[in-house]
Amino acid sequence: EAHGPKAVAEAARKASDLEQEGKNEQAHTWRRIEAALKLMRGPHEK
Repeated sequence: EAHGPKAVAEAARKASDLEQEGKNEQAHTWRRIEAALKLMRGPHEK
């Protein structure tokens, strides 16, 4: 499990891996997780 900034990168990696495997529904879930993590980080972090 990743925490902090690494969590966003891990979610993006998982989504990408799943997309490459053709598992689009699971990839979509990870993209939503990635987006939520970015929102939780706030405007001061990249």
